[in-house]
Amino acid sequence: MDDVDVGTDRLQDDIAERRREAAEEARAERRRPRWLDALAVSTALFAVLAAIAALEAGNYANEALFAANAGVLRQTQAVDAWSEYQADSIKKYEAQNLAALLAHTGGTPRAVPKSGGECAEQGEGTRGLGAVVPQGIGDVVPAVAA
Repeated sequence: MDDVDVGTDRLQDDIAERRREAAEEARAERRRPRWLDALAVSTALFAVLAAIAALEAGNYANEALFAANAGVLRQTQAVDAWSEYQADSIKKYEAQNLAALLAHTGGTPRAVPKSGGECAEQGEGTRGLGAVVPQGIGDVVPAVAA
């Protein structure tokens, strides 16, 4: 059986040649151009910069909302102060008009609420007090008629 030579030398040479070719192709595939590496690094850098910009934009939006809310709060406080001033002024003028009305008619402040219901029932109103009682005060002090 030693005399039979199958010719495996040529087959082994073909297998070795194909292994070398496959190894070279694998090395060629692993080697990429340098610009692809630079592209990957620059893409990562741009992603980081975009994330930082998004965080800053959110921060600016929050600051703008805070400033707007603070402005609304200050405006509301100013409106409240003005309304309080107006209410105090109205009360002061009503008290002055009531005092002037009582001074001209000789009445007392205690008589005003008592006679208010009587006048409303009789429907007299503020007739005869034209110059003394301004428009609208007749609803407050309707009982004093001359």
